[in-house]
Amino acid sequence: NILASRNVNILDISQTINESYFTMLMIVEISSMNVSFAELAKELEQCVETIGVNATIQREEIFSAMHRL
Repeated sequence: NILASRNVNILDISQTINESYFTMLMIVEISSMNVSFAELAKELEQCVETIGVNATIQREEIFSAMHRL
């Protein structure tokens, strides 16, 4: 598991089906992470390519700013 090996702690998970698309939102704590944010994003991108899904990772500051507009 990429997240566990990088000391990323999963705080919450929500899942839903929107039209015919399965979506999952994970809130994670990265304060103990042992790689950079960019490295984690690259590893996740490589992982999801192998299983044919899409994943987006973003910092809370960006997420919060987007939802304030």
